[in-house]
Amino acid sequence: MDNILQTSADIDNTHFAQALMCKPEDSLAYIVPSNNLTILTQNIRSIYKNLDSFQVTLHSLNFDCDVLVMTECHLSENKPIPVLSDNYNTYYTKKCINQCDGVIFYVSKTLNYAISEPNISNASCLVLTLKDTVVIGIYRSPSIRNTDDFISSLELQLQNYKQYENIIITGDINIDIKLNSADPNCNNYLTTLAYHGLLPGHRLPTRDKMCYDHMMLKTSLPAKSLVLSNAPTDHSTVIINLMYKPLYHNVVKTRASVDFDGASNEIKSKITVILESQDPVQAAECLVDTISTALHNNRKTISNVFHL
Repeated sequence: MDNILQTSADIDNTHFAQALMCKPEDSLAYIVPSNNLTILTQNIRSIYKNLDSFQVTLHSLNFDCDVLVMTECHLSENKPIPVLSDNYNTYYTKKCINQCDGVIFYVSKTLNYAISEPNISNASCLVLTLKDTVVIGIYRSPSIRNTDDFISSLELQLQNYKQYENIIITGDINIDIKLNSADPNCNNYLTTLAYHGLLPGHRLPTRDKMCYDHMMLKTSLPAKSLVLSNAPTDHSTVIINLMYKPLYHNVVKTRASVDFDGASNEIKSKITVILESQDPVQAAECLVDTISTALHNNRKTISNVFHL
């Protein structure tokens, strides 16, 4: 019963990401990378053949992602992992099932993080842990049709990250999760992850009409998912943007304030003249004028900036 209640609470506190499709050069109109966490996943279909084309896509974004997750990398022991740029550290999986295998993380050097390679059945996997966030990058080959062992193994791994506020599972899972999917593995996969509070960041097609490249999210933060056209392979590029700091706009409100001590001193300096007046009407008018002038002279405007 407690597990059911916790799962319900996790889902209630989880935001669905706003998801849309666009060209790489238009992506900056929809997300704000500054002060947020931006993660990109790409089935690269050989890091050695398609990295140059992928860099063209990156250049089109006009901003730097924090984490790049490359899947189906065709890693080879005889070839070094290509360096993307001096802005990123590079990590890759050591466990391989077949020649298409491999996950590579390019991680911004500005982040404070740890990297590990957990053992997930029938898949390559890297995990990046930040202070309150876990990014799980996966490539699951379609050559193994039965996904039961994979899903069970992934569920066991999720037990290790229950304390994290934000969990992201991303990569080419080769399970179609589009709406009304006919994939027989879809329901078990989504139900298992939902039990742990993870919901799809998008369900848009990423290869032909299938949604194979996932961004599964457990987070209370606002998020946006982009599926980019003009990708370097037959898999779309997918980006998730977690808004760690809400977008604020400044509203300036002003109010009047009176220095009553200053006004009082100014009135006192003129009160003798008023008291010596022989004409009560003139004295009254002079007193009103003196008070009004003193209040005006000692009035100031205070501005307050509110973040809304």
